[in-house]
Amino acid sequence: LYTKPLAILGLVVRQGVPEVVGKAGIPQGDLLLGVLRTLLLPVLVRHPRVLDAWVDHHRLALRKAFDVATGKATEKSRAYSPLPLDGPDGDVIVPSGSALRHFFTGTRIAVEIVGQGGAGKTRLAVQVGLWIFGGEMFPHPAAALFVDEEFDDLTATLRAKLAAALDTAELPPEFVTALVRRQRIVL
Repeated sequence: LYTKPLAILGLVVRQGVPEVVGKAGIPQGDLLLGVLRTLLLPVLVRHPRVLDAWVDHHRLALRKAFDVATGKATEKSRAYSPLPLDGPDGDVIVPSGSALRHFFTGTRIAVEIVGQGGAGKTRLAVQVGLWIFGGEMFPHPAAALFVDEEFDDLTATLRAKLAAALDTAELPPEFVTALVRRQRIVL
């Protein structure tokens, strides 16, 4: 867990692990693997070290996917210029990573960006994503996913977006849920 945190995730995700255990001739290997997968690994893959290592390992690919997705939604020719916002307590906030950081400190966070068409809602959302990638929003590694479509199942949408961004098979739903709940992936 401390030296190779991604190896723990590999035990859960990789399909060939049961075959290796079977071929190795480990006594009671199937039972051991079953206990490991059902009791111990679900707890360990939610460990902050595993989540942080996963984000660090995939940060560049996730940033590239973020840039592609946001490039379709906004004009890249215009730079972000912070406009004052009305905060939740009636105070005026000039958006920056440090000014908005305290809105992202709870366990469940939903920040609603409302305004007229052309007011800069999408541009602000993209900039928040860039601040997340830049490490300005959280004390731990985090990445942003840009979702600009309707969906019925959030976990399925996230799994599909992550699989497309990383060009891999879909991640287990429990792991994706842990990434979101522990604020390693932010929408």
